[in-house]
Amino acid sequence: MVSVAPIREAMLRLHERGLLRWERNRGFFVEKINSSTALFHLDQLGSHYIYAIGRLKDNGNTIELDIESCNRDNVENYKRWQDSLVAAIFSDSERDVVSGAWYKIWIYRNHYLGDAEIIKYKYNSH
Repeated sequence: MVSVAPIREAMLRLHERGLLRWERNRGFFVEKINSSTALFHLDQLGSHYIYAIGRLKDNGNTIELDIESCNRDNVENYKRWQDSLVAAIFSDSERDVVSGAWYKIWIYRNHYLGDAEIIKYKYNSH
């Protein structure tokens, strides 16, 4: 028998990040966001990156990622590249915040571009 607790915990985390909406006696639903909300999350994500990169620069640390040769032509490869970048510049506690903002932006982008690859991204998150 498989426990539903891990699934419920994952759904609650997505709800906390604003990706899902919970309705009593009905369950979870994908949250729609408008353009101003998407811009807010994009600004938030940009601020996190600027802060982290500035902190690395101040400490004299460098990041070695081969950005040019990285294959980012499909969702899974792009997600792996994004995760490696986030892992290189953010602490463990910062990664959750950055990932939440990134997921919102990614879903918003694909929704408005009508990108069928969003389905693969949403259901193969790790």
